[in-house]
Amino acid sequence: TITIGGLHPLSGGLGGLGASLNLATEFAVDDFNEYLESAKAEWRLEISVIDTKTSPPEAFIAIQALHGNLINLVVGPAASSTTTQAKGYADDTGMLMVSCCSTAPSLNIAGDSVYRMVADDTNQGAALGKLLEVNEIAAVVPMWRADAYGDGLRESTIDDFAAVGGVAAEGVKYNEDALEFGLEVDNLAGQVEDMIGEHGADKVAVLLIAFGESTSIIQAAYGHDTLRDVTWFVSEAVIDELARNDPIVSKFADEVNVVGTTILLSGGGSAQSLVERINATGNIVSQFTYPAYDAVWILGKSIERASSSDPAEIKKVIHAVAEDYEGGAMLSTKLNENGDLEISNYAERVLENGEWVQHRKYLTQYDVLTADSQPTGEVEIGSLYPITGDSSSTGYATRDATNLGADDFNEFLQSIGEEWYLSVRAEDSASNLNTALNTLQALNAYTDIVVGPRPSGEVNHVKGYADKSGMMLISCCSTATSLAIADDSVFRIAVDDIYQSAGLAKLFETEGFKAIVPIFRGDAYGVGLVNEIKNRAESGGFEVTEGIQYTPPLADFSVSASTIAAQVQTMVDKHGADKVAVFMTSFDESIPIMQSAVNYPVMSDIKWFGSETFVKKTNILTDPIASGLIMDTKFTAMVTAEVNTDAHDRVNDYFLEVHGEIPTTYIYSAYDIPWLVGLSMLHTGSADAGDVKTVFIDVASNYVGANGNAILNEAGDLTPRDYAIWTAASGEWVLTGQHYSPSSDTIIGDSMTDDATTDDATP
Repeated sequence: TITIGGLHPLSGGLGGLGASLNLATEFAVDDFNEYLESAKAEWRLEISVIDTKTSPPEAFIAIQALHGNLINLVVGPAASSTTTQAKGYADDTGMLMVSCCSTAPSLNIAGDSVYRMVADDTNQGAALGKLLEVNEIAAVVPMWRADAYGDGLRESTIDDFAAVGGVAAEGVKYNEDALEFGLEVDNLAGQVEDMIGEHGADKVAVLLIAFGESTSIIQAAYGHDTLRDVTWFVSEAVIDELARNDPIVSKFADEVNVVGTTILLSGGGSAQSLVERINATGNIVSQFTYPAYDAVWILGKSIERASSSDPAEIKKVIHAVAEDYEGGAMLSTKLNENGDLEISNYAERVLENGEWVQHRKYLTQYDVLTADSQPTGEVEIGSLYPITGDSSSTGYATRDATNLGADDFNEFLQSIGEEWYLSVRAEDSASNLNTALNTLQALNAYTDIVVGPRPSGEVNHVKGYADKSGMMLISCCSTATSLAIADDSVFRIAVDDIYQSAGLAKLFETEGFKAIVPIFRGDAYGVGLVNEIKNRAESGGFEVTEGIQYTPPLADFSVSASTIAAQVQTMVDKHGADKVAVFMTSFDESIPIMQSAVNYPVMSDIKWFGSETFVKKTNILTDPIASGLIMDTKFTAMVTAEVNTDAHDRVNDYFLEVHGEIPTTYIYSAYDIPWLVGLSMLHTGSADAGDVKTVFIDVASNYVGANGNAILNEAGDLTPRDYAIWTAASGEWVLTGQHYSPSSDTIIGDSMTDDATTDDATP
């Protein structure tokens, strides 16, 4: 038998919570032992519980008593003040504590003895700050308990509120052991009266951060007319206490607008049965009941994985155990690097007729406050990608990534208890401008929000109809500078080509090229990119020849190949082969272009560069003729640098498993778009394009997904970021070790002429 400790507040300020925490851990021990028995394990778990009395000194005595009984793994303490008091002893003696409920930011410490199954209060502070902002509060007067919890939550809330121009009074800080609050409430009333005189009662609020004493505080506040004239915002512990229906508190609530936040925990497989078992005992289920239950399982599973109850060994595995744990009371128990719950969302609760009623939700990770009223059932949007035709090589991948993003967003909706889901009606533009327009018009019968089109040529062709029809188009991949227009129907989760052209021009200059011969599509994308490079040619010390502009689809490049070879030969005769390069902007037609070009030896004697559409594409590496030219000319291209995020890994893993390949860069943006659309719908409570447009840029500014941050500029395009430079070598795409920085307009890294610069690591 392995005994763990339980430090619960069975009395004191959190005494009302302690009983349900104690029951949750007892049920968890019973359930975990059933699991061990079914696995035929030869050990069992038991728990030894001590009452901390919500008192830091008592918690210190209790942690010593557990250690004296050779118990080194502990569930608890619950309060941040008691956790803080016990932490020093636990650190010194090598114990390990898993708290269900402690949220003070001051305990957000990596590598210490404390792990927490809840997120720290910088998150709840953001939620309260957002509620103060949207309720148009101008000034707040805080009243808070003088402990780690109260100090931390007050500071994080006021910091968020001040960041949007809010004003905070000095407020009232009271002793956590106080029993009577008359003088403190008098002080509070005086400060509130001063703020009302300056801002008006409808713009002033009280922020109350308290435990069980909140009932006494509100009883005292009831005697002040001033305190009944303003809105009260309260923390999650206050909500638990005020649910106990004190008659004076009920009268107060009838007259005063009371708004609170509670942790919005997504229930896992054990949640419902846990609630039923605790309710059957006559106790109240708190939001902290779930993490208390799971804390036991995390310790138990860590003992199992480590084959040890030594805290040092548990620390080595607890993060992995928490991330892998499924079927618990919470949907996710993943911990961050500091050992706290990685993500926590919050629900707004309003006291109405003596009952707490849930209203909006604050999504911490995205800084989104959802609308009170939400859609129900299926909410349909469209996608328009080139699945067939000359632009189709990655069309299926962008479609699949968008569908994957919608599926994952729907799982998120379910986790926060929403009753609607996003569906994508996927259509094929067939790489044809007129087909794209006709298909968009047909889609508009179902939805006014469409993901796509992908290429700039198609976006440019359908944009007029979308503008007139009030539609919203979100392209993963369009980069033409001519489409960087504010307040139109088009948003692009891609960077305007003005930056790629600047990067290419700087690369040509840095590498000492004197002549660039372009081969380019005669559409908004190809013409725009080449023209921007031409604009920079003189200052970069190189010339750009007329080149070859073609109209897709391209069936035969043989005649044009002769013309382009002649231009290349002229430039080679003038500057030398090492000073001349071809620059190609094309899609799938690049293969017939290269197949014709290899018939002219001079085309293999020079360096080839391509637009970002080439990076990581496999079809040109597998074609027997094109691949030879690609390798002989050290084909090089640049594309916006990728970032390492969980969503990026999710997309990578999916495409490796399903398609056996690593996706190209814009595939990540295709995954992110349903998330951005869905979060905007959550924020507005509407699926109408006009409503979604009004918040889309703001929502995107706080989103970090598969393609990294999604901050958009005033034209609705992705803001610039560094460009990674890739080259083809040994039959694959590899990073050169160089990148272009738009902010400094420089190529960073060694010259590509140095053989040592090629990174052998595959992407």
